[in-house]
Amino acid sequence: MAFPCGKKPVTVVFCIFECLFISGILNGWMWMRLILKDEGYFMDACNMTMKTELDTDDTSGLMGHIDKDMKSVKLRKGGKENCVWKRVLKVVSLDEYAKMQLITTPQTISNSDNQSVYVNSTNLKCSDDAQTFDLVIKLVVIIRNILLLPLGIFLDKHGTGKTRIVAMCCTAFGSLTMLFSSNAYPWLILPALLMLGVSGALILLTDLQVSNLFGSRRYTVMSVFVGAYFSGGIVIFFMKLTKATGVTLQTSFMFTTIGIVPVLISTIAMLPRSRIPWPLPAEYGKSRRMNHAEDKYAKAKAWQRRISVGNKKKNDLSEFWETIKTKMFIFCVIWFSLHSLKIWLFDMTVDIQIRNIGISDTEGYISLYAMILLLSLPMSPLIGIIMDWNKKQVTVQHHVLQMKNIFIAICVHLCIAILSSVTSLFSNVHLQVLSFILVAMEKVALHATLFAFLTHVHFPSEHFGKLVGTVISVSGGTLILQFPLKLLIHQGASDKTIYVHVILLVIVLLSGCHPLSLWYHCRTGSINNSAEIAEQESPLTVVLMESIMKKPDECDNNTPADGVDKMTDAEATKLQITDL
Repeated sequence: MAFPCGKKPVTVVFCIFECLFISGILNGWMWMRLILKDEGYFMDACNMTMKTELDTDDTSGLMGHIDKDMKSVKLRKGGKENCVWKRVLKVVSLDEYAKMQLITTPQTISNSDNQSVYVNSTNLKCSDDAQTFDLVIKLVVIIRNILLLPLGIFLDKHGTGKTRIVAMCCTAFGSLTMLFSSNAYPWLILPALLMLGVSGALILLTDLQVSNLFGSRRYTVMSVFVGAYFSGGIVIFFMKLTKATGVTLQTSFMFTTIGIVPVLISTIAMLPRSRIPWPLPAEYGKSRRMNHAEDKYAKAKAWQRRISVGNKKKNDLSEFWETIKTKMFIFCVIWFSLHSLKIWLFDMTVDIQIRNIGISDTEGYISLYAMILLLSLPMSPLIGIIMDWNKKQVTVQHHVLQMKNIFIAICVHLCIAILSSVTSLFSNVHLQVLSFILVAMEKVALHATLFAFLTHVHFPSEHFGKLVGTVISVSGGTLILQFPLKLLIHQGASDKTIYVHVILLVIVLLSGCHPLSLWYHCRTGSINNSAEIAEQESPLTVVLMESIMKKPDECDNNTPADGVDKMTDAEATKLQITDL
């Protein structure tokens, strides 16, 4: 796969487009929840009549809409106005209201005495559907994270091309499933969102390798992809805007199916079938300027290496098991799992936080939080610049210096997480908005530093999918802890999040074990370069060098002797790394 200079920017633009408009749809859940609620999804789970506070103003307002004939009806002996009010409440119960499809617009319904009562559905409130929405997104995220381990194994075994085909199939299936969902079949959104979440994660993982083409700006490009992924809620924001003009949610998702086209184009024309190697060989993507005989000989040797050793190396799990048993990787798993639990519990309690301040209209602040998440893309290069910062220390090896920069970025992320946890403790509107901004930065920094850490040369690149899948799968299991933690919020007569936020602050402090472990390994020089180790230990080098250094009279008739003599040892090594 050739990557001329003019092709790199086009590839990056395509990858950012994929992450922004296709892979990050699940990150727009805040807006999607409002859209689904307006559409009447899960309203059958509600068991309510009118506002919970039946004050005198509501009573007079409702009684004012009763037909004039009702005023002439004499109350029964011993009856009072509360009898009439009780009858009205029975008339506007949710079961009868939903059957008549009077959820979204003001309607007139009749009571048992054929008197008309005018009811406005905007006065209806329901907390049961909110719990159902929370359950749906929790199940989707947990299942998606757990599925990333087998999908990571698939990525390492079959390469980029086949993995992106699976992602496109999931995108098509998820979008088409949303077409058949409605308030009559609301649970169809669960498999639909699950497939869209899986496809988004696969597209992001396959796009990350494009950052290998940019050398010293590798981590900056990687962070931009992560920021575009978390800004993917812009698609749902556009759906919310178009819904006001009469475009239904199902129609909007029908158009998202077209997003398969740019993914297919980039898969065929821009990305390799296997992977882009790191460290990137000097001659990767460039013409080797060989004649026809030399090119034929090089391709034959490349195929010989793929058949003899390549598949065996990909299927060798001994190196993977040794990697996940190291202390540095174990602490990384603990660090990411704890922070994922903290972030998702924050997202699930945003509305409760706002209500505790004393603001009844929470939808405005939820939309504000969703809007702040769109700033993930412009904020993302900051964390990448920190990791790409080059101090040019002569006494420190380059791969150790890279890991030190990643350590600094992880410390920055830890500081952001502590600040967001502290600001969440106070019931103040300005501090809550500040916590929204900090959590948006925390999401990008968490995933950008994770991918930078696992793509470092300390870890074998052929097991990248399995390593990422292991970390995210364990975090998916950890997210189950949010169910008992949320019980602490709903204890007593009022919802209090103070206890949970104190626990989350302790969790964030405990996650400091990972940066401490990383600091220790950098200080003791325990950071390895797996690329150099693999090159020294691999039998490919010996086999290839013996074949290349043959004398002309030792070659067979089909081997171009002149071309073989012209290839140097450095060119042979570059050829080996490039064609793997």
